[in-house]
Amino acid sequence: MVGGGQLMNEFTGQRGSQLATLIDVNADVPVVRQTAPMAQRRNWVTTVLLPTGDVLAGGGAEWGNADSSNAVPTEPRSYVGNPAYAPEIWRPETGTWTLGAPQQRIRVYHSTFLLLPNGTVLSAGGGLPGPQDNRNAEIYYPPYLFARQSGPGGGVVWASRPRLVKSSTNFIHGHTFRLQMADSRTIDRVSIVSLGAVTHGHNNDQRALQLRNGDTVPEAPRQFAQRGNELLVPLPADANHLPPGWYMVHAVDTRGVPSRGFAFELKRSN
Repeated sequence: MVGGGQLMNEFTGQRGSQLATLIDVNADVPVVRQTAPMAQRRNWVTTVLLPTGDVLAGGGAEWGNADSSNAVPTEPRSYVGNPAYAPEIWRPETGTWTLGAPQQRIRVYHSTFLLLPNGTVLSAGGGLPGPQDNRNAEIYYPPYLFARQSGPGGGVVWASRPRLVKSSTNFIHGHTFRLQMADSRTIDRVSIVSLGAVTHGHNNDQRALQLRNGDTVPEAPRQFAQRGNELLVPLPADANHLPPGWYMVHAVDTRGVPSRGFAFELKRSN
């Protein structure tokens, strides 16, 4: 996915984009298509792959790296800057975006958004140059961490989460590793997401493998399977599908609630 953006760091007279584009590179010829646009235009937006397979778009502003105190002669003052405080989450099943809870700080140039092992998202930094030089951080809690109580007037509580208690250690291409869960609730998918690294608001090395129950991994005949409270998770034999490096693994239940994840190093061989 490619979303948001503008031509330059400073104001150029062009508004940031709210468009989002999907690029499918699985076929011999890449396929490019538009998905639903974001609610707000965002220059210097940062995206994060979530354990559920959704994509979070955080930060950015309609006008370059500016804030609402900057004057732009060609536009009404109410449109100037217009920083995006609320993140948006894109769901691949529907191709639509949902607004999340707003942040307190402007996150544009030099800001960072990273998925944390507990499923929250770190939002930090920004500035130098910019409207705010932020040497601070916020934590965003995605909606999947909450549940609404049933009945009239039911409030919002923490969601009951799957819990990983043990793992095997054979994280090698073409091998299967085992995850032991605290209970035998049905796991919808196992999510393997590369550890993030953001520079200048970009995290271009993100990669994820979403394995649903019964899915066969690329270049391997083995399937993800659940046996009671044990999960059997095959890794692709072809490093092109999941290059060597550091990843986080999460188990996601049928309600879309992820477990806490843990980091592991994927290797070509022992």
